[in-house]
Amino acid sequence: MSKERERERNVLHLALLLGLRLVAAGKEPEAK
Repeated sequence: MSKERERERNVLHLALLLGLRLVAAGKEPEAK
């Protein structure tokens, strides 16, 4: 796998984690 593809995957993975955290924060405003 090329470095560029690997970086692309990392960015997508981070975006997914951020999205999940935002959803969790939306469901539980008190949770940090």
